[in-house]
Amino acid sequence: MSDISGTNGSTSPGSTTYISTSNLESEALIESAVQQRLAPADRLEVEIAEEESRVAAYEEMQDLSNAVASSVASLRNPDDGGDDAFGEKIAFLSSNSGSDPNNLLGVTVEDDAQLASYDLEIVQIAEAHKIASGDMTSRDQALGLTGSFTLSAQGATDATISVSADMSLDDIAAAINVESEDTGVLASVIKVSEGVFQLVLTADDTAKAISVTDNSGGVMQGLGVIQPDGTAANELQPPQSAIVRLDGVEITRDSNEIDDILDSVTFYLYGAEPGTTLQMDVESDLSTAIDDINSFVESYNAYREFVLRNQEVGAEGEVSEDAILFGDTLLRNLSAQVSSILATGNDSTGIASLADIGITFDENNYLVIDNAALEEAMVADLEGVQALFQFQMTASSNEIDVLRNGDGPAEQSFTLDIAVDADGNAVSASVNGDSSLFTVDGTRLIGADGTEYEGLVLVFTGEQATSIDIEISRGLAERLYNSFSAYGNGDDGQIPAAIEAAEDGIEAMEQQVSDIERRAEDHRQRLIEYYAYLENQIAEANRLKDHLNVLFETDD
Repeated sequence: MSDISGTNGSTSPGSTTYISTSNLESEALIESAVQQRLAPADRLEVEIAEEESRVAAYEEMQDLSNAVASSVASLRNPDDGGDDAFGEKIAFLSSNSGSDPNNLLGVTVEDDAQLASYDLEIVQIAEAHKIASGDMTSRDQALGLTGSFTLSAQGATDATISVSADMSLDDIAAAINVESEDTGVLASVIKVSEGVFQLVLTADDTAKAISVTDNSGGVMQGLGVIQPDGTAANELQPPQSAIVRLDGVEITRDSNEIDDILDSVTFYLYGAEPGTTLQMDVESDLSTAIDDINSFVESYNAYREFVLRNQEVGAEGEVSEDAILFGDTLLRNLSAQVSSILATGNDSTGIASLADIGITFDENNYLVIDNAALEEAMVADLEGVQALFQFQMTASSNEIDVLRNGDGPAEQSFTLDIAVDADGNAVSASVNGDSSLFTVDGTRLIGADGTEYEGLVLVFTGEQATSIDIEISRGLAERLYNSFSAYGNGDDGQIPAAIEAAEDGIEAMEQQVSDIERRAEDHRQRLIEYYAYLENQIAEANRLKDHLNVLFETDD
């Protein structure tokens, strides 16, 4: 059937339009029938909009959860090789004289450096060997020298440099520098005064002597670099090793960067001042932990603001439009876990709760931090602060260590009975006679799924059957990390799973809407054809009526 065009109302895209030529209100009847068919789609569109808002709220909740987990990661004594805020070390320098120690010495310390105090005296610093030529009147005019010479720094590779009569001082320096990667010798031309220039050879490394030998033509002797006996004619700086005294022990090194005197400590010697004693104190870097604790408070408060927004109820008891996740199970369960964690502490130390380190709750359960009190607590009892936040394990034997912290209860205390075979390999690990709680994989003892030891991985390095007493404490940061990660983790977190389920539901509803709209449009087309047929019948009847009227008038 051909399209019947013309209508005063709007229709669905691509639909056939219709205009009535009779008194039948066909257009209104058709539109009413179609809208009845579309009503379920309208309801679905409302549900889709609500689910999309829910997905957006879940995504915000996931971001906030991951932010909290990230903020406490360094405070938990991480088992994944990440930074440990409490393990960071710093070196402080002082001097027994008026000298600024930082002008003489720089120090870097790694996290596993030993906390200790040392006395250091820098007797002399290492120097690079420097020798120069005699005075030359030009740097870029041909010298008229022909021949070759060999040079290298101690321990490097000899290189032979050929010189032609047309080469200048600059040309010879450039030829030397082409080989400097192998020889360890760098060349430069300096202007001593007006019309006076010198070729300077410098060893790339300190305490390494430069060796120069003329092969032919006496080029280096002609330049005044060496004497007839081959020794340096103009030595600007002899090669020199560094000499330091650490706690009275004299130590010599060829470099001013020394990393093999103390484990995890690197010294950088800037200057020597014999007789001046520098005191170096290796201490915990409290600033890192303080900064990270402040980051935790900030990220938690952002999460808390989200929780309050989604619990908001108006004065009349109506749920706020912004409370998208009002009554949501995921948000309720996570918030309950977090509240329980923050309300507890570590009773085994003098620092039992956040309040003991200057972190309290306001009337809306936002965290408020007193940094002065926090710093005071860390100075007074750093181990107590660590125990409040971190995962910690103590064992009666050094043959056991922890590889993965697991996410068990806050406190665990048990005796692990380990059996070995004839070759000294662990074959079973049991607690109170139950060997099903741990499985053995080489040296690893892995907590069984579904038990309180799930996720806990221990490493046994012994070779004899033994019983080891183990005590585990999971601090606030460890438990918060586990809780927020369990909800926000992108791989297997509960929030991503909820988002995926919601998006699948949205996709299904969108398909239903599409099907309903298609069927409604098909119904529209059928009605248009039907009412078009009725209009044609009415028009035909009207034409017959008009014809009969004419006949009746003629008969009259």
